[in-house]
Amino acid sequence: MSWDRKFIDYGIVAVEGQKVKVYSNPQFCINIDVGKDIQSAYWSGDSVIVVLENGETRQYTSYQFHQTL
Repeated sequence: MSWDRKFIDYGIVAVEGQKVKVYSNPQFCINIDVGKDIQSAYWSGDSVIVVLENGETRQYTSYQFHQTL
C-alpha cells in the first residue's frame, strides 16, 4: 500500500508531539503515531521521511508501513 496521490500532491506534513500529521487538504489529515520524539518530518518523492530525536531515520511509504534507513 502506498500514499494516495492527493497526500503527495498536497505535500504538507506537520509534527505534533510524537505524531506526524500528513495532510491531503487544509481540513483532512492522517496521523502517524511514531511513539518516539520527532526531530523533523518531510516529503521525499512519494515517501514521508521522519527523523527521530535519537537520530533514527524512518521512511514511511504509507501511514501503516515504514522502514528504518
